[in-house]
Amino acid sequence: MPVSALYTWRYKKYLYAMKRYAVYIPLLLLFACHKNNNNVGVNGALYADFAFKQGSYWIYQDSASNAIDSVYVDTTTVSWGQKGCVLMKGAPEYEMVVISMKLGGNSTDSESWSFVMTENKLSVSFRNNHDIVASRMGLIQLFTYPIQPGLTGSANGCVVTPDSGTIRDMGTYLNSAGSAYERVAASAHAAQRPSAGLSYNDLFYTSPTVGFVRLVFNHPADSVYRVLNLVRYKTVR
Repeated sequence: MPVSALYTWRYKKYLYAMKRYAVYIPLLLLFACHKNNNNVGVNGALYADFAFKQGSYWIYQDSASNAIDSVYVDTTTVSWGQKGCVLMKGAPEYEMVVISMKLGGNSTDSESWSFVMTENKLSVSFRNNHDIVASRMGLIQLFTYPIQPGLTGSANGCVVTPDSGTIRDMGTYLNSAGSAYERVAASAHAAQRPSAGLSYNDLFYTSPTVGFVRLVFNHPADSVYRVLNLVRYKTVR
């Protein structure tokens, strides 16, 4: 076959192949775009403020006992999943970022805290062997971004938690040592279900630049009244 004819034959074959793949390329792009758009990630501002990394720690003092407890970031996990009780094909998946923290220092409790971020929501959970109520409270929604006064909303998976959450106020918080923390939201949470072992009236002062600056655990069901005030901290992002 002459050289010119060989090039012509290869060129025609190339065009034929391109026409075949031209049909699939838009479909692949559409699928890729659809898949990305179908998923919902964590709000960027929320993540920037609360995605504390290993090396972050907080030192708290109990106002009643004067005991000192340290809290530090242990692990961070990221997962994706659907909302609700029933999985549906093609339904959007939501990113969940969990910042797990452990307590050390002088505490005799086996205690851990977790910040949980989904969409524009920040929630918290507590585990404490000396405070059964805290372990039964489930996932408590502190607020949504941007933070505004009013109801915080409450839902734990597909089961609505018996929690009444409200942002009482926002602004500068001044502790007893004279340290000032900006943009602090006072997130109040209460539930009265003694038959289920749930009776609490808690208040969490939370700063986007710091984390918890004050925590009030008021759990009459297991005779717990505990106030933790932030003494010092270091955050790594």
